[in-house]
Amino acid sequence: KDALELAKTIGKVSDNPQRGLYPRFGDNILPFNARESLIKGDFENIDILIGNNHDEGSIMITKAMKDTFGFFGEKHPKINKTFGEQIIRKNFKSFPDTDAVVKHYLGSLNEDDYDKILYQVQTASGDYARVCPSIYMAESVAKKGNTALYYYFVHRPSSAPWAPWMGVPHFEETPFVFGYPLRYPSNFAESEQLLSRQMIEVWTTFAKSGQRLFTFVHKAIANSAWRNPPTHDWYAGNRPGLSLQSVGTRSTQTALARLRSGHIKSLKFIDKEKTFSSCPCSCPASPAHIIDCIGASERQLWSGEGKGLVELLERHGVMDLV
Repeated sequence: KDALELAKTIGKVSDNPQRGLYPRFGDNILPFNARESLIKGDFENIDILIGNNHDEGSIMITKAMKDTFGFFGEKHPKINKTFGEQIIRKNFKSFPDTDAVVKHYLGSLNEDDYDKILYQVQTASGDYARVCPSIYMAESVAKKGNTALYYYFVHRPSSAPWAPWMGVPHFEETPFVFGYPLRYPSNFAESEQLLSRQMIEVWTTFAKSGQRLFTFVHKAIANSAWRNPPTHDWYAGNRPGLSLQSVGTRSTQTALARLRSGHIKSLKFIDKEKTFSSCPCSCPASPAHIIDCIGASERQLWSGEGKGLVELLERHGVMDLV
């Protein structure tokens, strides 16, 4: 059948056509179940470049609940803790302990803490469907002695059609990899054209030679870093090569990852510009300011002293900002 005809047919039986795009195996391309092959280590010795975006789950909940959120997130509803819990339980219904999952993502939030609830709901969706599987695959490849390079994309394109609360959804890095800012420069800032060139260089160099070419774009241009996001507790094992290992609880790892990426809880996008809630000292609570405010240094953030840094955050009562 024609691909367009198949897509239209799927659309007739489901309001979310992506649900029909399940992996298949049993042919010459993928003869065995991919998950079972990863568990057994039954795959070729190859190096991989794999990663995620900062807000993988935002587009998932808007696509699945368009009446509530709007496809582009334009409705931006105030969802309370009860409704957020319903969404999480539905997504994690196959898990043995959904109570623990709900507690992890929503446990400390108030019923009417709308913005944080929405952020945690979309984070939970992204962790379940995108982030955890990606990390699991990277770690499985690394365990076999191969190189697994992990990227974490946190730049929100200036031309993004999504509502500000959606952040950096799934697939937002792809136009940069394929040179859209260079092909359509009027739709992107000059800094984004530079980012696109550097990402193309990273991807193509790895594809051609397997070399680890890491590029850092100046923070004022785009806050993107090629490093490993927090390691999930249920995927313990050898970490991907050239990654930064975080120790401690999931809460500790998440706090460190948010500080490193610059996308903390108190960050909001207003007219595509970053704004931060106020720190107790009435200054914008940016990651750099929070670290300075508690008498710490960025060296602690990027070294093995991360756990001590989180303890300082807790002692000064500013963890909620992170």
